[in-house]
Amino acid sequence: MEQKTLARGNNALDLLRLACAFGVVWTHAVMFHAGRLGNAVYALAHAAPPVFLLISGYYYRGAGELTPARARGKFFRFLKMALKWLAIYFAYTVFLYALPERVMPGAPALGDWLRSTFAPRSLFSLIVLQAPLGVGVHLWYLSTAAVAALMMMFFERLRLRRWRLPVAVGLLAALLLIELVVNLRRGTIPPEVIRNAYLIGFPMMLLGDWMRDHRERLCRLPVWGWSAIAAAALLFSVWEFFGSGAVILEYGAGTLIGAFALVALCLHFDGAPRRPWASFARRYSQDLYLGHMLVIAPLQFLAAAHDAGAWAYIAAALAACVVCLLRGLCPLRTPAKGS
Repeated sequence: MEQKTLARGNNALDLLRLACAFGVVWTHAVMFHAGRLGNAVYALAHAAPPVFLLISGYYYRGAGELTPARARGKFFRFLKMALKWLAIYFAYTVFLYALPERVMPGAPALGDWLRSTFAPRSLFSLIVLQAPLGVGVHLWYLSTAAVAALMMMFFERLRLRRWRLPVAVGLLAALLLIELVVNLRRGTIPPEVIRNAYLIGFPMMLLGDWMRDHRERLCRLPVWGWSAIAAAALLFSVWEFFGSGAVILEYGAGTLIGAFALVALCLHFDGAPRRPWASFARRYSQDLYLGHMLVIAPLQFLAAAHDAGAWAYIAAALAACVVCLLRGLCPLRTPAKGS
């Protein structure tokens, strides 16, 4: 029964992925330009990467036995996607930054950006800490997923499955502790220090894999219970994010618990008949996540150069959604898979 359910997929998880993809588009397009309500959406949308990672972990083993060959295949699939989109966004960033000032006002100078990108510290952040590249501000997730899949493969080889939950909780606790200490000292922390495989990618995928094996236990809490937990946690995440008028915790307890509760809520719908729109939702969410900055980046430069209001940034988000909806116009679309 479990193998059939995993092979068939989960309509609710596909919808959740799509909702999270919309949240990512809002985060990258609108940012802090839409007032308090926009900031609240910005904070809530930060649950998207943990949700994506949990779902990837949930489907990590697939419908059958996870052999070493299949584990390697999953890692190389994540790696191939990460390298492909890093190359796409590198080339696209070079193209945008090479345009004349009158065409793309506000874009950094290409020479300065290239020197900064290939500096030893930047290369270390890119390769080791999975930092984003150019206008591909979302690419950290792809690199993080690839490294996390590699870590999952070795974790499985060492036969440490029974340690999934304590290892995941321990690493996430370390993430929260680092953020708290930095904020208590009123310091700043480079995003890649917390947005990486070691502190969020690997533990969230471990947690998703653990949820697969404990699905029945998780479903003992009814839908309304997980809904209440998700709502309370995500509302708390807004305070965590902007409680002092500035960013406190980018991935705080509210965000992490809210993401977990949302995925657990969707597990109640495992085994439901597959709906025709579900595969479309899965494909569109992937297209939207991978391609949205190709649309948003130049529009943001133009909006900032002309000192445009919130409407311009919201329009950029809508434009990205429409372009990616037109699948034929979505650049180099990659077929969506279960993970």
